[in-house]
Amino acid sequence: MTLWNVCLTALVWTCQINIGFSALDSCTVDAECTANAVCDVNKVCTCQASFFERGKRCEPKGLDDTCSADDDCVAVNNAMCSGGACTCKPSFNEQQKACHPVVGIGSACEAKQDCSLVENTDCVEGQCACSPSFHEQDGTCNPDSAPTTSGLMDVCSTDGDCAAVGNAICSSDNSCVCHSAFMEKGKRCEPKGLDDPCTGDQECVAVDNATCSDGTCTCKPGFHEKAGVCSPESAPTSKGLSAVCLMNGDCAAVGNAICSSDNLCVCHPAFVEKGKQCEPKGLMAECTMDTECVSVENAVCNTNNQCACATAFEQKGQGCDAKGLGDACSDTGECGSVDNASCGQDRTCECNQGFTKKGDNCVPDSTKPKKPKNAAPGLTAPLTSLFIVFVGIFRVS
Repeated sequence: MTLWNVCLTALVWTCQINIGFSALDSCTVDAECTANAVCDVNKVCTCQASFFERGKRCEPKGLDDTCSADDDCVAVNNAMCSGGACTCKPSFNEQQKACHPVVGIGSACEAKQDCSLVENTDCVEGQCACSPSFHEQDGTCNPDSAPTTSGLMDVCSTDGDCAAVGNAICSSDNSCVCHSAFMEKGKRCEPKGLDDPCTGDQECVAVDNATCSDGTCTCKPGFHEKAGVCSPESAPTSKGLSAVCLMNGDCAAVGNAICSSDNLCVCHPAFVEKGKQCEPKGLMAECTMDTECVSVENAVCNTNNQCACATAFEQKGQGCDAKGLGDACSDTGECGSVDNASCGQDRTCECNQGFTKKGDNCVPDSTKPKKPKNAAPGLTAPLTSLFIVFVGIFRVS
């Protein structure tokens, strides 16, 4: 092998050792990394265990996000890591990306699943109660035993005493009566139908698409009575806001309008009604979740239920711009849009020590030697040595 080949091999080997690339920002201490990130043993900024990388930010892991341990899911109360994803712990149900406790008999509820801690229960008039044909005993719902005598209006002490009549319960007056969603017809309790008296929608559940209106079970808007059932009305060709609808297409006359669960044309959650039109929600608009603020880039729904700029951004006009030098901050992660900047003691974004503000950027102080932006550490010395060797070869020849 010639001296030339030795030198060339050494040059290639040196380049391979000293030149590296990484998809993440390099660092020396945690303070150089964005919020909720740390500087790992490889001197690279990585998100903490309970956060995941999105763009250039580390955001808390939520329900259904990937995980490897329960600690990865701490951002959601009463959540755990199961099957590689953040889920609600036993005895908790997922509702709107949060974990709510499953409650017992007599507790407040919104849906049947809220009462699933106790078998054979339903959510009746906002409270967990035993299902028809079951009665409460020591906190559980047990099947009603068939009595020998008790019929409607007979004396009783428990719901089980009224089991001879299906869908009957023992009232506060200690007499057997029909469950609220049923009514007496020929000594029996039959499901309430259209035109039967009612006090709430739950009493009209036996008829699909029925509601309690003015004390009577009637069809919901967008439906009409036909042979004892509620059938859909034929949809007109064009509908405006607040008009009755059956599907989103019925509301196409108004841009960004949808058909609500109440069968009315309303604005999409990310839009607000203005002069019979649906306009995008702007900053300070009311909201319940981040997706309602998507019309403004880098905006989120804050704790005051208003669309506002995300942490690392600042409101400028009607938009959210990345925080720059001189902008207010509370931690270094908010200054991440400017390289070599951090949140100073006066709570504004400023250049790190060894760097000077130049325009909107932080550049190295002029007193320090400048290095090529992409130069790899330790590469200059080997190249200089090789240059000297090459010069010696030419002199010898």
